[in-house]
Amino acid sequence: MNTNQLQYFIAVAENKSFTRAAQQFYISQTAVTQQIKALEEQLGVELFTRTKHKVELTPSGTYFLSESKAILHRLHDAIEQARLISHGVLGLLRIGWINGFEQTALPDWIRKFHDEFPEISMQFHRDNAINLYDMLQKRELDLVFNIRFDADRYKNITYIHIQEFPVLAILPPNHPLADKERLTREDLRGEPFILVRQGDGEIGERQQAIRKYLTDCIDYDQIHYANDIETILLMISAGFGVTFLPIYTLSTVKEYHLKAVPIEGVSVTADIVAAWDKDNDNSSLAIFTNELQKIIYQA
Repeated sequence: MNTNQLQYFIAVAENKSFTRAAQQFYISQTAVTQQIKALEEQLGVELFTRTKHKVELTPSGTYFLSESKAILHRLHDAIEQARLISHGVLGLLRIGWINGFEQTALPDWIRKFHDEFPEISMQFHRDNAINLYDMLQKRELDLVFNIRFDADRYKNITYIHIQEFPVLAILPPNHPLADKERLTREDLRGEPFILVRQGDGEIGERQQAIRKYLTDCIDYDQIHYANDIETILLMISAGFGVTFLPIYTLSTVKEYHLKAVPIEGVSVTADIVAAWDKDNDNSSLAIFTNELQKIIYQA
């Protein structure tokens, strides 16, 4: 049995004529008759009662007609789904982002992509920088929005630059420095700092953060660690210390009634990239990165 036989059978049943069915497919009536006969022999039943002037379905033929249409419909759907998957229009995309980055235009980018490609399912995960890069390498995520640091050290990771965000000093409202318009590194000398707890990952995020933001002004015995930004803000509110956070976290900082103060005398920024494994053959990923680059380069 093949799809041609089913199509010929349906055409004969709907036209009630071998001649008109043959004309529909631009083949000879003999060819149609032979295919229907072969189909009946395979099934072991008669599908039609034939007279000189009339072709009618048998009870078996009536049942087989509805099933044949369903079979061809399912086959057509399966072919279309396979094509959609191969072009990334149907699939799964797993996206991660650095804590706090959800307060940028990220939700708008995801919403726009989902509106344009609703057949691509999406899963989301928020985490710290090292965990995100680790999950990327393990193929647990397809793409991450993350602080760049030394992402180049990871094998096969490629990325596009999203934006550099200024980093602010975050202080409790009753801190002696909280009312200053700007702070210098010297102002922060000796202050206890609270950082997001990281593992000893390959990119050395902790060491780079200290070198880039704190330089030689920090007492390394006064570094406290927390698991996430919200915990850091709670600890600052409780007077455990101060921290640096990118400006995109400012709305959360204000919820905790903390002071955010710019730092002068040094270019302090958080360089955010969209990173993925260049060997990841998820076709949905290729579509997403293409759409993302359109948004970024048009901005």
